[in-house]
Amino acid sequence: MTKAISKLCAGLCFVGALALVPACGDGGTKGGACEDGQKAAEVNGEQGCYDECMEGACATGFSCRSGLCIAASTTTNNTPTNNTTSNNTTPANNTTPANNTTPTNNPPNNTTIDPATVTLCEAYADLLYGSCFDSCTLEADLTTALENALDGTLNGDGSAENPGCARLLTDNPQFVTQVEDFVANNTCATLSDFRCGELGLTTECACAPPTNLGAACMMNSDCMGGDLDGVCGTEAESGFPGGICVAFTCPSSDEVRNNFFYNTEVCGDGNACQNQIDADGAATGICWKGCGGANVCRAGYGCELVNITQEDEAGTMFAAVQICQPACAANADCSMTDAARCNTAKGACEIKCDDTPNPDAPDAPTFKALCAMAGGTCTVDATLADAEYCVFP
Repeated sequence: MTKAISKLCAGLCFVGALALVPACGDGGTKGGACEDGQKAAEVNGEQGCYDECMEGACATGFSCRSGLCIAASTTTNNTPTNNTTSNNTTPANNTTPANNTTPTNNPPNNTTIDPATVTLCEAYADLLYGSCFDSCTLEADLTTALENALDGTLNGDGSAENPGCARLLTDNPQFVTQVEDFVANNTCATLSDFRCGELGLTTECACAPPTNLGAACMMNSDCMGGDLDGVCGTEAESGFPGGICVAFTCPSSDEVRNNFFYNTEVCGDGNACQNQIDADGAATGICWKGCGGANVCRAGYGCELVNITQEDEAGTMFAAVQICQPACAANADCSMTDAARCNTAKGACEIKCDDTPNPDAPDAPTFKALCAMAGGTCTVDATLADAEYCVFP
């Protein structure tokens, strides 16, 4: 349950803070001055004007990151872009009334709060942390965490950045429309990906996992994400032959390194979650089809080791995390050095067994030892100067 709490707390920090901290300064943009309700920023090296937002209130295909509506990030290895999400997103922010000021995060003023604003905030907080969990079986610590999150959303934490929903909307009326749209366009069903994915309450909320990760696809509707969002990485957009189904989102953390894969029940048995961290430090989890043993990849794809991760808090057990990736045809498809080779019979890249201790962690197991711990075998390749490579059954 400790792990479940940490997942929940990580999700609450990301979704429910209601803080409006600008991601960047008011630097120059490609298109000159930004329109009302937008802010100049640089995201992933791209200068532009971005809609300002509250969490959970951006247009389809965008998420609220550090107070700005940012297109969902792509991954470094041609991972599909989350270009369509479930209905927990709202209509485009250009419906927000124009104004000539931007949020300042100044301390609360003395403007009277409209009772209708309080009611709106109560509905918003309830969707995120209230009645949608009534059907879940939660232990006391999780129930307390949700109650605290709901209270923090409504009442804030006493800081200027998070004065509470009603005060924030009163001081920044341009956000009222966004919250109204969020409440009007969502039900507990449309927010299942939040409970089941980002918070990782798969067992507690009897969530359905994705069922066809790794399948060929042409559009998002081809991908069955269960209670998550099934997303198609089309061949044209991502380069994956025939397209590939993934799912958003699995539990993620900005404390875990970028592109780290780990096993999680959220993605379904045998599958893996990839942790993606964008330029603003916001983490997103992406479910990929796992493989190994009887769990095979479809034609045109090979089963590749992406990392070996500890499975228990004591650090005594290791698991090989393997996912389906486009098949290789030659060593050069895997590495320009001898760090990895292509097993042409399997169409999969295999990593070199290195028995040199890590100078930064001399007491840690070498990769050769980790390969054995994870069930692989270091096999000699006579064509590559008798170097050994980690081969899995």
